[in-house]
This record gives sequence, C-alpha cells and structure tokens, in this order.
Amino acid sequence: MQTTSDHGNGDRPGDRPDKNKTVEIVVNSDTVTVDADTTGAAIKAAAAVDPTWDLFVIRGDHEVPVGDTEQIRVHRKQRFIATPSLDPS
Repeated sequence: MQTTSDHGNGDRPGDRPDKNKTVEIVVNSDTVTVDADTTGAAIKAAAAVDPTWDLFVIRGDHEVPVGDTEQIRVHRKQRFIATPSLDPS
C-alpha cells in the first residue's frame, strides 16, 4: 500500500503534486499536455492557439476568464475554451 509520502503525484486527495508533474487538459476540442501549475499563456501556447485570444476555464455552467499571466493549477481532463476576443479595440 502506498502512502501519501511515497505517492506524491497528486492523484489522491491530500497528495501534493510533484512540482514538475504534467497533466492532460482539453482546450476547445484538443487534448494538450501542460505543467500542473501553469499560466493562461502557457495553456494557449500548448494548444497552438493565437496568443491574442481569450482563454476561459469551464467551471460547471460557467466560463471563467484566465489571464495570460494568471497562475492556475490544472487537473486531468479539465476543460478550457480559447476564442478570439470580442473587444473591438
């Protein structure tokens, strides 16, 4: 039986993810791999979407904006949407 101290990959509640752990997430309809602790810009780069596009994380029925420099911890198969900005400026 593994304990929290020797498991360490963040797959169980209470585990602390390894600093360099990577996670598969879904951006639009593409699965991409990013560091578990990442930024909005890194997610867009991994998904090969235009860096000027807006990024949103799906939380239930809500789309929550994620800024380019915002630090975010992601989990396996978490869903994101990247879309051109509606701001005309």
